[in-house]
Amino acid sequence: MGSLGRMTQWKTKASSNNTASQADNISSDPLNPYGFGINADLGLYAYPVLQAADILLYQATHVPVGEDQAQHLELSRLLAKRFNSKFKADLIEIPQTLLTPTKRVMSLKEPTKKMSKSDSNHKSTIFMTDDPDVIKSKISKATTDSIKEIYYDPDSRPGVSNLLEIYSAFDSKSRSPSEIAETVFKGLNNQNLKMATTDLIVSTLGPIKQEFNRIKSDPEYVFKVLEKGEEKAKSVSSTTLNSVKKLLGLYY
Repeated sequence: MGSLGRMTQWKTKASSNNTASQADNISSDPLNPYGFGINADLGLYAYPVLQAADILLYQATHVPVGEDQAQHLELSRLLAKRFNSKFKADLIEIPQTLLTPTKRVMSLKEPTKKMSKSDSNHKSTIFMTDDPDVIKSKISKATTDSIKEIYYDPDSRPGVSNLLEIYSAFDSKSRSPSEIAETVFKGLNNQNLKMATTDLIVSTLGPIKQEFNRIKSDPEYVFKVLEKGEEKAKSVSSTTLNSVKKLLGLYY
């Protein structure tokens, strides 16, 4: 319970669902140490446990996550370690966290918050299936500033820095945002940055979208892949579950 109550996403979302006065009352209530508010539910609170079960059941060794999910994966690791220690058995694999250089992509319209597919403003998010014209429109309307030169400074220039980070994520030379600002965009302006970022995104996502559409047009192939994946998942999960039941003495 304590670990769940300390989850950053829980505290952020739970507090955002309540008024300031409610949040103050929650944080100071000794009978409510985990921050349950009027609009905060168990589904939100217990979600990391379900996520941990999905990871540990299949004996995952490495899990690619965004920076905002790293804390949840740490909970999975903690639960695996506690289980193995309590029952003196190396039964549950302790997964490793995989973070890419681009740990988090920020919103195009509000670059101080994370880009999200659930954002009500779709202009804030680039989807893998967006058409080139849609991507161009979103990038051209992305929040920047009035400073003419291009340099990387997430604190004072979040919008421009976000575009540099996106460019860096797609860059075939794996250059950092600062390096890209100093080389690719030296002497250029925000409009040049937006145009170049658009071209890079479109050229990279184009083949991915093409393959997506090809697979989508062949439902029979999709179902075969799903069935094969289901068989493999059941094999791994049943082995784990049976081993846990045997260890706990749950076979009658």
